[in-house]
Amino acid sequence: NIWYGLHEVEGKQREMAVRLSLEDDKLQGSGYNAHGAFTVGQGGTLPAEPRKLEFEAHHSGALRTTFKAEVSGRTMKGKWSGGGKSGAMVLYRTHRVPVPRTWFGRVNTAFIRFDGRAVAFTGTNQIGVVQADQPLTRENPYFEVQVLDKGHDCAIAVGVAHRDYPLDQMPGWRSGSIAYHMDDGKLFFQRGQGQRFGDKCGEGDVVGCGIELSDEGDRITSVYWTKNGELAGREVCANALSLPLYASLALHSEGERVYVFQAPPPACLASSTVGQVNAAGEPVRLGTERGFTHLYYCSQRHAAAASRAGGTDATCGPAGGSQCAACESLQDSLASRQDWDTQGAGDDDKGSGESLVGPLQTRGSLHMDADAKKCLARDSVWRLLRVILLQASDQEGVVHGNHAHSLWMTLLAAIQQQAA
Repeated sequence: NIWYGLHEVEGKQREMAVRLSLEDDKLQGSGYNAHGAFTVGQGGTLPAEPRKLEFEAHHSGALRTTFKAEVSGRTMKGKWSGGGKSGAMVLYRTHRVPVPRTWFGRVNTAFIRFDGRAVAFTGTNQIGVVQADQPLTRENPYFEVQVLDKGHDCAIAVGVAHRDYPLDQMPGWRSGSIAYHMDDGKLFFQRGQGQRFGDKCGEGDVVGCGIELSDEGDRITSVYWTKNGELAGREVCANALSLPLYASLALHSEGERVYVFQAPPPACLASSTVGQVNAAGEPVRLGTERGFTHLYYCSQRHAAAASRAGGTDATCGPAGGSQCAACESLQDSLASRQDWDTQGAGDDDKGSGESLVGPLQTRGSLHMDADAKKCLARDSVWRLLRVILLQASDQEGVVHGNHAHSLWMTLLAAIQQQAA
């Protein structure tokens, strides 16, 4: 475990970090504080009470520092003493070292302060936004936020925004931004009304946000979020945003404190598309056009795709449009598997598959009651309708002929299937 935070030295708060592990009932590790680097020696023990611990830090020379602390959840509070001095300390369990103050380029200093590397809200119900100094790129497309203190409401927004986004507005509320809000689990995309997206969050939760770019790297194809290392969902409309986009975070209720981390994209994201092939054995990739980023395409010419498109030389994708029969088969199999994961998996089955139409659904019992089944069916129909309308809107406002017939027949078939 990595514990990061502050310790008091002669009335001033100084940074401290320590990595601890347990070997043969002894605490081992290393770290640094105001006195420099140290190692945890033979003085590290676990007392009879599991929430309390004591260890001794060995610095260079003869300096020794003793730490006595109590652990509650992801927080370690206690005191240190050594060299004739002593003070309080508060550390938080993290998975990496948080970014420094210099990582942020824009800060609403009226309601935001930095306690070491922690971003803290100083207001009551105002809004304090912080934004990264550098935009997200193909090399650095992802960041994470860990909740240290949820404050009154855990009204924390995590997302991306343009450089000139106002620092007193929650990301997602205004044009040029999109964000996941932890207090209600909703996704806000350029307006003040959110849509159901994921779970609510609390202390200790880590929410990540990243962007996916086109092959050329000149435009965005989607924005995705993770919660505690698992893919929470993508927004298929996010390619309406233009580059550059900056990691943006807002705090909105009294007492909120967070850490921000620069991190590589999570493994769950890479595993969702890499190595995927269709029924014909062709490698596939997700579409990049608005309304098609949930569909897989192989970029091969196929008669099935040609007939539906009304031509003789049609291609399956690659950016959007009709799929070939092999990719349709893959899509159907993934949808069926996702339905099983989201409706039939128990709490012990932590599947990480991504929903093909929207965010992951809450996993429940195999034996759902009738009302729950109706709710799931109704939600599936409306999500499919949303995707079809997005596809229709991409036709420059005019939908006619075979394409319109195909869209509405698909919707009708879905409604009939759910009604059955």
